[in-house]
Amino acid sequence: MVGSRDDILKNTPQPYVWSWAYPCGHCVELPGIQQTIKRAGYLVARNYPDTVKDEHLIPNLQTWALNRYDAGYTQVAQKQAGHAKSGLTDVARLNAKFDEVYRNGGIYHVMSHPNWLDYGPDKFYEVHLRYVGHRKDVWYAPMGPLYAYHILAEKTRVREIATNRFQVENDLDRRIYNTSLTFEFKAPAGVRVLVGGHFGFAGFLPTLAQLPFFWLMYTLFSRGIVAGESNQLISGSLLGAPLGAHWPILTGTPAYVVLAVLLAVVAWFSARLQLRRMDDSATPLSRRLAQLLPFGTLATAAFVPLAAGLYLLTTTTWTLVERTILQR
Repeated sequence: MVGSRDDILKNTPQPYVWSWAYPCGHCVELPGIQQTIKRAGYLVARNYPDTVKDEHLIPNLQTWALNRYDAGYTQVAQKQAGHAKSGLTDVARLNAKFDEVYRNGGIYHVMSHPNWLDYGPDKFYEVHLRYVGHRKDVWYAPMGPLYAYHILAEKTRVREIATNRFQVENDLDRRIYNTSLTFEFKAPAGVRVLVGGHFGFAGFLPTLAQLPFFWLMYTLFSRGIVAGESNQLISGSLLGAPLGAHWPILTGTPAYVVLAVLLAVVAWFSARLQLRRMDDSATPLSRRLAQLLPFGTLATAAFVPLAAGLYLLTTTTWTLVERTILQR
């Protein structure tokens, strides 16, 4: 069971193996076998009732299986073969059973053994498929993805984490749904609904919004004369280094060393926080950028006035603390 799954994953581009089919229906009644199939990651296992008694012809399941590791189907469409006493090739009977399920809004699952079919546009199998197919109000899906949808609907939880804010969570392997889920919310008439998410680098937007203030800080501490008078701001100092000192990295002052260490610490935590927010769909490039971009503050603080570096430290620290608290 595990080996066949691994062979499929290794030799095909398929990202997930959804379903298992019991060979001739053997061992389906054994709980240990069902648990092994479940542990192997299969979402559903299709049974095959006793062919000697012709119980395989019309199990007549028209909804979800109560035990998806012993999942039945509606009917077969195949010739008599093997141990079976008979087959089911009457197109009228096949179509009538589909009509019954269709009227009741159920799930029609037709099962066929590929070796027990007659192929051709005028043969029973393709005639029945043409009758069933091309209906705009029917969803056509293989058994595995069909049960994947059912499991997601059952296992996905949406809980309110704050007023009008919700968190979506489930315990399923993200490959099952390709890391993307779509939900439908219904709201009363007149209620405005906003759909929100996060862009991979949304954490950098607060920094971009502060650029005008940073430019103002840079300008104030870069000019000796402001409004025709001596600029008193640059007379201040930090650990003996003037706040207006440009290229503080070249001065070798303890002030810049302390500032650089603190900026590096904040950048490290910011990068970790940004990486935690990314899901499995994030590209290696976006992850690498999320790791490196926060450390851009170190390069900036190396040449701007010391006061501007202090502003960078203050605002990045505040942003980090704010995001950490709000994203709990």
